[in-house]
This record gives sequence, structure tokens and C-alpha cells, in this order.
Amino acid sequence: MAAPNSNGFLSTSTGCPAGYGARRGSRTINRSEVDSLVDDENQEGVNVLADAGGVSYGDYLQLDKILTAQEPQSRIQGKEVHDEHLFIITHQAYELWFKQVIFEIDSIRDWFMKESFKETRMLEVIKRLHRVV
Repeated sequence: MAAPNSNGFLSTSTGCPAGYGARRGSRTINRSEVDSLVDDENQEGVNVLADAGGVSYGDYLQLDKILTAQEPQSRIQGKEVHDEHLFIITHQAYELWFKQVIFEIDSIRDWFMKESFKETRMLEVIKRLHRVV
């Protein structure tokens, strides 16, 4: 592992997706510097984290894929039904929540399947269960 530099970030790090610890040129941008940019009223509406070398909100969430995943069948058939768009988005959101439920339950099951499950993890188990109930 690389040694931390003067601001506490690893020198070989490219930063987290939100831009903290990102490199601009040859210097690392630290959290307080990003915070000062965010607090600057002249930066309102500007994605300073992406500008600082991080990933933009849209790229991180892959919004281009999500926002183009609605293809009303009625439109394809030439008889567009307005409410079909709401139906598709609502059910896609349900499917994403179901995916999260499975993700949380699978992580808990994996812990319980280990031969040496530690009781100290029960608080985390309960926290994960509360996320999905």
C-alpha cells in the first residue's frame, strides 16, 4: 500500500467516485478544498466534483442507461397511451427495490453460512434487514 501524502490521501489514489482525493494535474485535491468550492456561491449549479477529476453524478449512476430504458409498446405500435410511461417507470423502480432486497438478504445469508459467524455482526444484520422491510 502506498504511503499517505501530506493531506492524508494515498499518493497513488485516483480518488473516490465523488471526487474526494482526486488529482488535478500533479497535486491532490483534499476534502476541505472541494468543500470550499461547493460552498462558493459562484459555483452554484456546477458539478465541482466532476471538474475536480471525479465522476459526474450522471456517469456514476449511469443515467443514460436508466433514462432511456422506457419504451412504451403502445408508441411502437403507433397508438401511444400516456399512462404507459408511468406504468413502466413505477414497475422498473419496484424491480430495482427487489434487487436491493435480494442484495441485502444474500449478504446476510452469506454471513450465516460461514462456520464462524460472530455475534458482534448481529447489529449489522438487523440494520440490513431494516433497510428492506
